[in-house]
Amino acid sequence: MRIRQGYVRPEARGRGLFRELRGRVLAHIEQLQATAVVRLPAAAAEHLQPYGFIVSGTRGRWVILEKAPHETP
Repeated sequence: MRIRQGYVRPEARGRGLFRELRGRVLAHIEQLQATAVVRLPAAAAEHLQPYGFIVSGTRGRWVILEKAPHETP
C-alpha cells in the first residue's frame, strides 16, 4: 500500500492531527497485513523510521521507505 501525501493546513497545525492521521493509516495498513511504501525527501525519512520503516532505495535527494507487516518499534 503506497502512502501518497499528508498535509495539514496551517490553521489546523499544532493539535496532533497529522500524528493521529498517520497512526490511523498505519493501523489500517497493519490490519490489512500489507506492506507500506512511501517516497519522501531524505531529510524527512527520520520521522518514519521509529515506526519500523526502513530505507529500500534512493533517488537523488529522495528515499523510498518500506514497512512490512508487524514491524513495530
